[in-house]
Amino acid sequence: MSFTIRVIGTIRVGEERVAELISGIGLRALVGGGVVQAYGDDGRLWFEVNSAASIDHDDVPVSMSVPGGELWQVNVEVKSGEGVEEQFYHALTQEMAGAMFDESSGQVWPPRLSVSKIPARTPVRALSLAWYGFYNPDGPPLVTVLMEGAKRWLGTPLVRRYGSDEPLRYSVEKDGADKLIQAWREADMLFLFSCLEFPFSYGSVTPLACVQPSGGMWEITLAGVADAFMDDPGARLSLQSFFTGVAAMSGAVYATAEVEEGWIWSGKQLFTQGGRSGKPRGVFRLGFPSLLGRQDSAREIAKHGLLGVTSYPTWWSWFGGGYLPLVADRLKHAPSSWLVTRTDAGVLVRLSELPATETELRGRLARWLGRGWMPASLISRNLRPARVRPRP
Repeated sequence: MSFTIRVIGTIRVGEERVAELISGIGLRALVGGGVVQAYGDDGRLWFEVNSAASIDHDDVPVSMSVPGGELWQVNVEVKSGEGVEEQFYHALTQEMAGAMFDESSGQVWPPRLSVSKIPARTPVRALSLAWYGFYNPDGPPLVTVLMEGAKRWLGTPLVRRYGSDEPLRYSVEKDGADKLIQAWREADMLFLFSCLEFPFSYGSVTPLACVQPSGGMWEITLAGVADAFMDDPGARLSLQSFFTGVAAMSGAVYATAEVEEGWIWSGKQLFTQGGRSGKPRGVFRLGFPSLLGRQDSAREIAKHGLLGVTSYPTWWSWFGGGYLPLVADRLKHAPSSWLVTRTDAGVLVRLSELPATETELRGRLARWLGRGWMPASLISRNLRPARVRPRP
């Protein structure tokens, strides 16, 4: 039995990396002539992988959801359907930040995000996603990046209502996406949104007016239910593609995925009686524009923006731009249990396969954390800027 698997994504992979992925599933890789072949212990050829080729969006199967920008395709010619090859092309799909298409069955992997809803008033762990970067006036609006990322990798419009004050004034259904961009551009102090459906609840985007007072930096946050991603590897891969995709499209220099105990899912949103906000704990200081042109406004605060890396380990972290050289040595000598994935846009660091809280991560990394999970010069503590921070 032979068939072809097409893997399409935004990250081009070379023959050496393909050979590493093949070795990672226990097969022997042979490189030559623009093809990487995978052999079993019995000497049989299991599959061969052709070199990555650039393709147009028009050539993507209609059932696949892939990101915008330049696309690369890798064909996997399966010679013996033993099942282990699935491990390879799932790993290759993750490496290319894309999706795979089985020409024999029409199957697409990963499927669009699909998680089982949970009953109202259920205790849960919160998932806090956050992205940070330097504002690029030539780039797409930050709210557009978030919406497009959700459509491409999660299969959902994500945003339900939005505005600067509670209750949120506008809805995507009634006012449309164009009004969403306009409202973000016109917001002065806050820009908030609620989410369309489980497992996401709400989020925020730094208003355009606050970017310059925040040292030219921005923050995007999104809160959801971490427990929704415990049982389904496909759902976690969709979330990971969304997380890294938004980071790449926005030009983020840092991003985190943090899991926290002590929350309740009401049936429509997350809430807690502990006073927590569901946002990362103090690594971004938002500046405010002066009111009515008053330069002595009490709302004008120090222009810090991103203060630094969290002082505690988080489930996932993304480093891009100016952070890459700052963390290069630490990641080069990272523990073997860390899952480090490098792309053209940055580096994703996963400290656990399943969603894990700070306490759980510290328990697993206790012997290693004596050095600090990241260099002390990069860490922000007690709302104080780190000694070393990236520049635009």
